[in-house]
Amino acid sequence: MRVVCVAGLEWLFRALQEPRRLGGRYLRTNVAFVGLVLHDLVRRP
Repeated sequence: MRVVCVAGLEWLFRALQEPRRLGGRYLRTNVAFVGLVLHDLVRRP
């Protein structure tokens, strides 16, 4: 677990342990984040 925390992937570890409870939340927020990043990259000159 420590390696997961240091790597910043604790959210992935938790989602894999409890996919029914956390999967939808992480899916929505991570997809929204990726969309915002892509939108920002497209808008840059």
